[in-house]
Amino acid sequence: MDRSKFSREQFLPKRVLIVEDDKSMQSLIQSAFRDNGIMDVFCVSDGEEAWKQLHEYKFDLMTLDWKLPVLHGMQLFNRIRQDRRLRNLPIVVISGFLDHEDHVLTEDYFFTASLSKPFDEDKLMKISKEILRDRFDYQKILQRAETAYFEDFDRNIDKPTEIINVWLQNMGQNPKGVSMAASIIRSLNGVERSISMIMDSLKIHPTSSLLLHQLAMSQLMSGDFDSARTSFQKANNFCSHNLERILWLGELELHRGNCQAGIEYFQKALSHDTGSPTIQKDLELANLIKEKLAHYSVKDLENGLGSFLNSLAIEKVRRGQYEDGEGHYEKALCFSGNVVAKAKLYYNMGICEARQGRRSEAVSYFFRSVDLLPDYNRSIEALRKFGYDIHENAA
Repeated sequence: MDRSKFSREQFLPKRVLIVEDDKSMQSLIQSAFRDNGIMDVFCVSDGEEAWKQLHEYKFDLMTLDWKLPVLHGMQLFNRIRQDRRLRNLPIVVISGFLDHEDHVLTEDYFFTASLSKPFDEDKLMKISKEILRDRFDYQKILQRAETAYFEDFDRNIDKPTEIINVWLQNMGQNPKGVSMAASIIRSLNGVERSISMIMDSLKIHPTSSLLLHQLAMSQLMSGDFDSARTSFQKANNFCSHNLERILWLGELELHRGNCQAGIEYFQKALSHDTGSPTIQKDLELANLIKEKLAHYSVKDLENGLGSFLNSLAIEKVRRGQYEDGEGHYEKALCFSGNVVAKAKLYYNMGICEARQGRRSEAVSYFFRSVDLLPDYNRSIEALRKFGYDIHENAA
């Protein structure tokens, strides 16, 4: 994608949240944005208040201090990156207390940058525009790749990959660009191709925790749980502050039937953030599975962790707890090792989206279900209701 055709103003945020406990620093950051024409700027002094604001209002960008009262900046950062609704929020971490691992943590995620105090106003605006532009490009390429994929009846991954590779060449073959490209390809059932892409990049960037983390996610989707566990552990050696990774390691232990080891990972994560709703839910899940394992073997645990999580998700959706249900479905997808189970999960995810009025997301999941299991009548019928006749298109 040729970025030159977009104006600089297109990548300025409209609404900014400044999370900073020092009032003079708040004023400096606020002035930097207002000097560039961004007037809708909110300021809060602690992480807990920021967490509330993020759930009440929609922000285009957040600046985040690390040393905050009530809820530490790193805790807030990890909460945001674990939250399905907020995980892609562009964040600029601005702090005078960033060590090497803190910088690595910000490199572990898309649409994130770090800046040490004292900061330069021009540099703040430059990196803010860069991460906003990255998110804009990512969303556009994702949309183009999905369109190319779903318009092709044979669901060939070649055309979407070609679109993504052109974009990647313009971005540069850096770990963040490769990881974003691989995540899009993985979402279009191109798991093996995403693994190959990341492995090639790791030859050049062997210590990138972001690449290793994305490799683990692709290995999870391919059903190679042992390799995923190894990749997560390697990434953790380079950055141990990533709570999302610690939680995945815990869930992989649950999948292996090692409930106590899983609980220990969750407790480790909880020691970093005692109020995290995601960690609390994972710990409850681990204890629930541990209780069931007292009566059943791991093999008999409702046909595996994937099926168990699917059952929990269905119950959450029936109660109208859609966000919790979506979270369980996503994890169930990673731990479901066969095509039939994954096709049924995609159908369930489509129903969840349809109940919330999200038509395009629902259709996308139903198509993914049919791609995996062409004769799955539930998904075919669901697509017909949305105006898509699979067999008619085939003719």
